Amino acid sequence: MTTEEKLNHFRKNALEAATKQADQDVEHYQVALDQIFAQHKEDKLSEAKQLVADEQAKCARETNRLLTAQQSEIRKKFSDQTMRIRNQIFDHVRQKLVDFKKSPEYLSYLCDQIREIQTNLSGRSKKEIQFLVDSSDQNLIRPVSEKTGVKIDISKEEILGGLQAFVSDPDIMIDNSFTAMLDEEKKAFSVEGGMRDE
Repeated sequence: MTTEEKLNHFRKNALEAATKQADQDVEHYQVALDQIFAQHKEDKLSEAKQLVADEQAKCARETNRLLTAQQSEIRKKFSDQTMRIRNQIFDHVRQKLVDFKKSPEYLSYLCDQIREIQTNLSGRSKKEIQFLVDSSDQNLIRPVSEKTGVKIDISKEEILGGLQAFVSDPDIMIDNSFTAMLDEEKKAFSVEGGMRDE
């Protein structure tokens, strides 16, 4: 084999070896790049999922905040409306009581109340029980006293109508005043309604 043939053979072998080595290097680089790309793709997908989850949580929080604010506003409107209705009802009832006081039945009502209290406190004499009426009922003191045989005084506080009875020993108070009855009804008053989730 001539020198030129040897050189050609060496060149051919060197090129084949270099090509083979280059192919192997390219293959290794490709595998490494594929791994890097797969990891990068996985990282970006994970970041995107986390971003979506964060946005969903943020939207859910904002929706809840808005819903809570709306519910609070609805509750306030309902409460205001309830209070308005309650006040209208009790203003109407109060006026009915004032109108009742102008009727002849009111005198009978006061006498019946006194008799009922005397029956409940049957162990007490008429003098031991102090009966009080509202100052607006001053003109009824004499007729009621004549019909029932009891002394009646004027209450120091406004009681609207009806009467109060006191026994000093032991301390007993029977409050059948219109003011007490209205207060009791106001405490018991409720309006049906509200939020579905309550």
